[in-house]
Amino acid sequence: MERQQIWQTSSQSRHWMFTADQLEKIRNAVNSEGVQRCKAAVSKEKALQLVAHGSNLEDANSAGEEFTSKIDWVTTQEQQDYVLFFETKVADYGRAFGLDLNVQAAAVIFLKRYYLFHSVMDDDPKIMTLTAIFLATKTENSNIMSLDNFLAKVPNRPSREVILEHELRLCEGLRFEFSVHHIHWSLHGFYLDMQAQLKASGSKNSQSLKSLVETYTRALKFVGAAIHSDLVFTHWPSQIALASFLAAAKEPNSDKRTYEDEIEKYLTSVLRNDPRFDDLRERKLAPAEVVIQEHVNLLGTGALQDKTKGAAIRGKLQICQNPERDPNSLVFMQLKRQQEEERQAKRQKKYKRDG
Repeated sequence: MERQQIWQTSSQSRHWMFTADQLEKIRNAVNSEGVQRCKAAVSKEKALQLVAHGSNLEDANSAGEEFTSKIDWVTTQEQQDYVLFFETKVADYGRAFGLDLNVQAAAVIFLKRYYLFHSVMDDDPKIMTLTAIFLATKTENSNIMSLDNFLAKVPNRPSREVILEHELRLCEGLRFEFSVHHIHWSLHGFYLDMQAQLKASGSKNSQSLKSLVETYTRALKFVGAAIHSDLVFTHWPSQIALASFLAAAKEPNSDKRTYEDEIEKYLTSVLRNDPRFDDLRERKLAPAEVVIQEHVNLLGTGALQDKTKGAAIRGKLQICQNPERDPNSLVFMQLKRQQEEERQAKRQKKYKRDG
């Protein structure tokens, strides 16, 4: 099967690719539904607290609704910013845990996919980030360790039960589709192809190979920035990889020359002036280069790991986090009792039928 066919039949291509308009609609809908769901849960929690302190139910319900009407709920943009903040934390954990690039990239993709359809008001990204990393070690079959050994490396770690609960939730959110076509694989393929072409041309210029290596090394960093953008939802991995190479080629190497001309020669040779490439370059590669360069600059300035912005959003979440996910909340305990009562009723019904 050709590479293009492999990609097109993959779950990533069939289920995790969108247009920019589709992404916007999905995110706005997820945020709107999340606000309504959490507003109802927070209102109920407030009412239960008041009832527990002696208020009558009607007054407590009114007070709960009034309380939630004054809350500044997390917005769609704040959700994106907050998830992005934790995406960049994956690299920090990667360095601390000695995780390879495949694991780190898969964990970031898992986070992006999960929070495209789920609200941060329901699931804490801090815990989900650790869960995504742990899951990625298994799906990528690399750096595998027991959960206890994994958590032993984490300061202020959650319990193993919390991670296991979040792992099931994450797997369900990913539709149990764990395959990731990594951008850096495609980038390495382009690098090997360019290297082979240099050797086939009979070039004995060591500087040409050195410049290629330097450009490729820089392109790897560009890919590391691109993975935090929406390009992973709108572009093929090979398109992001080539756009990263083209963007990296515009910066000078140690010989103070760029690698732009060499890449153009490569593309002309490989594509033989295929007119479809001009259309691809205009519609996909050129816009991708702009996005990649923007994210390279944001990573370089530390803007993607803005602790002040992250702390502000986390402060909002202290108030509007869904209490249905908090084992210490009255709403959570009430739901558990209701679920247990339903299970008991089903068992009794079964016993009567069988008896």
